[in-house]
Amino acid sequence: MAQSQRGNQTKVKKKKAAKPKAATTKKSARGRKKPSEDMRPLLLRAAIDIAGRDGWEAATHAAIAAEARCSVDDVNFFFEDIWDILFEMLDGIEDRTQSEVGDYMTDNWRDNLLEILMTRFDFAQEYRDALKALPRFAARHPLQGKRFAYRLYETMKRMLYLCRLEEQRITPVAIGAFSLLYLSLVEKWAKDESPDLAPTMAAVDKRLGWFEQALGYMDYTAPACHAAHTAKGKVKKAKQKIKEAI
Repeated sequence: MAQSQRGNQTKVKKKKAAKPKAATTKKSARGRKKPSEDMRPLLLRAAIDIAGRDGWEAATHAAIAAEARCSVDDVNFFFEDIWDILFEMLDGIEDRTQSEVGDYMTDNWRDNLLEILMTRFDFAQEYRDALKALPRFAARHPLQGKRFAYRLYETMKRMLYLCRLEEQRITPVAIGAFSLLYLSLVEKWAKDESPDLAPTMAAVDKRLGWFEQALGYMDYTAPACHAAHTAKGKVKKAKQKIKEAI
């Protein structure tokens, strides 16, 4: 179930000695050379292994450096904090999902969305223990809640566009409803120990039915809501004109 690249001769002046290229001499504040970009996925993997084994609180820069057998400076170079690591893991799942499902999209948005969700859960299996430890960690850091909510909203919106749902139906209300549906599916997936994720697929299919019904209701009420919003704006402008006239 589970599938991007840049005339006339002039008087010659004596040249100064060329300076070494910055790319080969760039060093950190402590005089160390810039670490290779190849180290990034290794550090990410080390952090995920620690989080899955001991929880995200244990995935400190020092612990990641010890796990990856590198210096803490190397970890600091790529990741400012554990949240950078966590979000890079989630972005990786999303990027792989979009790349994989590209050739499987049809004209049926519901079938497409089922394919997207199950492909996402298939890729998530690789980070299963770390992802299962995420809710408890996030609950202990409520100040990050707004950051999480924004990223969830943007991810859900991209999913709805990817599944080829009509653009006019992808409203903030629809995205919010889909976000709640998705969170319930994540909870179901976390408890699904089957090798083929059959219970998760059944839950996805059932909840997509609910979402389809909800979209129908939103389609029906949207014109009335838009009219009410427009009328409210006109009343506000009228009041402002009366106030200015007085």
